Amino acid sequence: MPQSTKGVQIKGGILFVLFLAFLPISPSAEEKVTLFTNGVEIQFGALTQIWGTVPFGMERRFAGRSEFSIRRSQLKFLGKTEGEKIGWELMIDPVARYLLQDAHIDLYYIPRLKFQAGQFKFPLSMENLTPDGELDFIERAVVVRAFADRRDIGAMLSGKYTAIEWQAGAFNGSLLNDFKDLVGRFVLKPVGGFQLGASGYWGKEYYGNFIKRQSNFDIIHLGGEIKIDYRNVGIRSEAIWEREDVPLIIYFNGSQREVIQHFYSWGGYFSTLYNLSKKHQLGTRLEVFDPVANSNFTRDYNFVITFGYTFFFAPYTKFQVNLQSNVTQVYLQENRDKYFVLTNLQIGF
Repeated sequence: MPQSTKGVQIKGGILFVLFLAFLPISPSAEEKVTLFTNGVEIQFGALTQIWGTVPFGMERRFAGRSEFSIRRSQLKFLGKTEGEKIGWELMIDPVARYLLQDAHIDLYYIPRLKFQAGQFKFPLSMENLTPDGELDFIERAVVVRAFADRRDIGAMLSGKYTAIEWQAGAFNGSLLNDFKDLVGRFVLKPVGGFQLGASGYWGKEYYGNFIKRQSNFDIIHLGGEIKIDYRNVGIRSEAIWEREDVPLIIYFNGSQREVIQHFYSWGGYFSTLYNLSKKHQLGTRLEVFDPVANSNFTRDYNFVITFGYTFFFAPYTKFQVNLQSNVTQVYLQENRDKYFVLTNLQIGF
């Protein structure tokens, strides 16, 4: 009986992938829908992603079950007024954890400079700032999701020149944070198809203990990025390092005191892309993530290898298939090997 059940699961997974691969859809428009009312330009855009997940392999029990899911269903409204000196953007996603994703006002009164206020993504990490509909693989890298994939309310100033881009902003941070989170990113583009950048984050997190009802400890992120595009070949790579200064209570000789313990984490990825044609793209990505790098007692590493194929119906309408190997080391336990076939059917404009 177990062999028969396993065979049904594998056959069901294969039929599931084939169903998504050959599902007929209509190509979408390459640009957002634009309207004009009372001299104000308003654009409308949408993005829907339907995911399919098929786990397989000997350690399938750690990977969950085969399933469909609606990963994103975004509606975006944006526009400009006052001779394109004032812009705004509103984006919602009914299937996300929070309905409101982006809501901000942009000012362009100084040439090549933009002032932005409201809720939007942190300017941390190249892949984090890549729009959801333009990702090379179905999901962002593990380290980017862990450290950089955040939205918050704040204000930011950014500049864009021929060979230089930069952003610097202040955000609310955690709920009981008495300070503001500071985030910045600087990118060099000396020649076409090549960029090199760095980003940083300094913030506070709330921590409660028996000595103080509330205190704030520091969190620091430092990241580096590189992007190369040459003819049909693309290279993407990033690394992000984190330090948390957490107050801990130490009991000694019948008394207690507070000390600061430093916790370090890091991770990175390296990906290569090859465009077979305008409609077909191949890719590979190698990832490593260490959530507790300074511990002598644990070895909690996460290694991920992804092989990807993308078929473009239109620039924002595509079908992706990723074959992923995910190996996790958990303390002194044996490695947990998980294997997936991930699919993404995306329609956007």
